[in-house]
Amino acid sequence: MLKKLIGITLTLALIAGCSSQKDEKAAAGTGGSHPAAAEKRTAGAAPETDPSGFMAELKEELGNGYVIEYEKPFVIASNISKSEFDRFKEQTIKDCAEAMYKDFFEKRPEGLFKVYLFKNAATYEEYCVKKFGHKPSSPYGFFRDDIDSLIMNIATGGGTLVHEMVHALIRPDFPDVPAWFNEGLGSLFECCKIDGGSLRGEKNWRYPILMDAADKNKLVPLRKLFATSDSEFYGDNSSANYAQARYFCMYMQEKDCLPAFYRQFRDNFAGDKTGIKFIESLFGKNIDAIDKEWREWIKTL
Repeated sequence: MLKKLIGITLTLALIAGCSSQKDEKAAAGTGGSHPAAAEKRTAGAAPETDPSGFMAELKEELGNGYVIEYEKPFVIASNISKSEFDRFKEQTIKDCAEAMYKDFFEKRPEGLFKVYLFKNAATYEEYCVKKFGHKPSSPYGFFRDDIDSLIMNIATGGGTLVHEMVHALIRPDFPDVPAWFNEGLGSLFECCKIDGGSLRGEKNWRYPILMDAADKNKLVPLRKLFATSDSEFYGDNSSANYAQARYFCMYMQEKDCLPAFYRQFRDNFAGDKTGIKFIESLFGKNIDAIDKEWREWIKTL
């Protein structure tokens, strides 16, 4: 068990070099389509549920040199070595998905997702040009919800993969999830370990961005952050918004109330689409007092 935990932690620790504050929306994912998406999911379309059909499609699409296997709800294709493939499949995709379902998600996808794990930037970019007609705007990876696909340059590590898995798996469970929490949770698990079957986010490269914004008095009040529209969240202040959302999710994690908040927010979303009401209930104080305490807490990291 200890060996397994160490292996998982090391796999997920590869995240440190897999994202950058540059091109934030594309690099870390938007919770929806890649910015270049030209078409959206067809309303009412029956989901694909036959892995053998997906596997045949991937084999025809990618040709020889790819390992293709099924790990529900993901059909995974990669040109990395079989040993690396098995590690990502078992320790990153399978184990992290199980941990997400243990603590957060109840409703599972009705269909399947394709996962492309390209071994390097060259094959990743080559595929994107062939598939979408241009190079990817993210050097790390992205989730295209219009084609149910997670497309990764896995040489950069597993962090973006786990981040985008959050977006894929939260969709059927909390379809109206606002950007601040979708990206906060996804970003939290960019750097994480599995402890007792649960994912726990750890400090990562977004912390300097957070503290730079704090030092320049550019952090928005939590009350305002939680009320942002998706377009506002992904706007000019997106780097700081991601960092702030991530580290507030970590704060809830450290207070042992993150799963409880998620369930309350999801189940009662119509009653408060910002989540403030449920945060105040869990902490037993108003959001402005929580904001003040959170700002003191981030200094201790």
